[in-house]
Amino acid sequence: MSTRSFVHTVRQTIDTFRMFAPGSRVLVAVSGGPDSVALLAVLRMLSPAYGLHLEVAHLEHGLRGAASEHDAEFVAQLADRWQMTFHMRRVNVDVHARRNGLSLEEAGRVLRYDFFQALAREQRLDKIALGHHMDDNAELVLMNMLRGSGPLGLAGIPAVRGKRIVRPLMRVNKVQIQAFLAARGIPWVADQTNLVQRHLRNRVRQRLLPLMKSAFNPAVVETLNRTAGIARDENSWIETQVEAIFADCRVADPQNQLALSAGKMCRQHVAVQRRLVRLAVRRVKNDLRRLTFRHVEAVLQLAQAKRSGAALCLPGGVRVERHGRRLVFLQRTGGRQQNASPQSPRFCHRIEAPGRFWIAELGIGICLTPVGREEVPDGYRAGQRVAFFDMDKAGFPLTLRNVISGDRFVPLGMRGTKKVRRFFIDRKVPAHLRERVPLLLDGGRVIWVVGWRLDERFRLDAGSRNICRVELLLA
Repeated sequence: MSTRSFVHTVRQTIDTFRMFAPGSRVLVAVSGGPDSVALLAVLRMLSPAYGLHLEVAHLEHGLRGAASEHDAEFVAQLADRWQMTFHMRRVNVDVHARRNGLSLEEAGRVLRYDFFQALAREQRLDKIALGHHMDDNAELVLMNMLRGSGPLGLAGIPAVRGKRIVRPLMRVNKVQIQAFLAARGIPWVADQTNLVQRHLRNRVRQRLLPLMKSAFNPAVVETLNRTAGIARDENSWIETQVEAIFADCRVADPQNQLALSAGKMCRQHVAVQRRLVRLAVRRVKNDLRRLTFRHVEAVLQLAQAKRSGAALCLPGGVRVERHGRRLVFLQRTGGRQQNASPQSPRFCHRIEAPGRFWIAELGIGICLTPVGREEVPDGYRAGQRVAFFDMDKAGFPLTLRNVISGDRFVPLGMRGTKKVRRFFIDRKVPAHLRERVPLLLDGGRVIWVVGWRLDERFRLDAGSRNICRVELLLA
């Protein structure tokens, strides 16, 4: 592949995945190795066409002594020669790994992404460009196959992840990258740890892939990338189907944590059940790192056990608890439940008018919207995630606060008042969750025990015309 073809392929990749808008401000992650140096060089060549502003980031891992310092100096000089702003941070990956029970590879990855994301926010950079390429993708697919991964693992490395991460080299391979650098006389540095055989990735790169090329398929890298592309497209479609099922299985929780109906979940095909668990974990901790098939199966057993009070812990500080018919997913920190009583945050907020209101203390929100009578569905289930109340019976400003001792309301369908705490006890809501349930009040009168029950005094009747729709917005 000529230099012109290389640049053309990268440009096609950028255009296909719409990686950059005109004038994008891009942080380029550069280790000093051939992949990241080629990435910086080709983006520098393409920057006039897209109007890109490029800055360089380098993380010094503190693992290789003088060699690491040499790499950092090389990248700094390269950025200076090409007149680009250079950012560097020094970390100790070994210490971070031991403190957090991670492998060196995983700890390095966490610290790199944390550094890049924080720097992009601080410098108001739109994109973070990484140097992954076809060989990296093929290696990851093989590694995931060896670990027994499902379709998500076979999907490999996405060309674009989220709003910031882009990988412009995903349609070129290692040989083409090194030929591009050689043709333009661009130097780079070698990381000797890439030769260490104890790392699975290095054994796949140096032994398994060459064997597959020589003995089975010379185009195995291209084949594995095609497999990953197919798996990624199909996985994307499956996820859209699972999202709808997930929304149907999700139920209100007194602590406003993520909760699924165990019954609805168990009625799904087992393949869907597994994806529901993985989606719940991702929603709670933002990733699926270290979550294995064994962990997912343990959660499915908990869902089927029908034993309230049972619980299990997953990697990354996730705890799954069975409360009645609900399966609750919690994020834990420092060995304790993140939102547990008695440290539950106290809050009291005034709502002046309809609109969206975020309860920062709980990480949830509510949305109040005036609606016409025709927008109230027949047989609506007041007191769940959506409720409707008569605004002629309650007026702004309203109050949103925790439950406090002595709070009483008239549960929808009843005549007499009942203590809110007694209401929770009757429904077997755990004590440490109760004070995190918001109350929506008109003066001292409870309108809605949020996510649970509307007050009878504010229900709609035949004459209701001034109606407010209020919805619980889960994090």
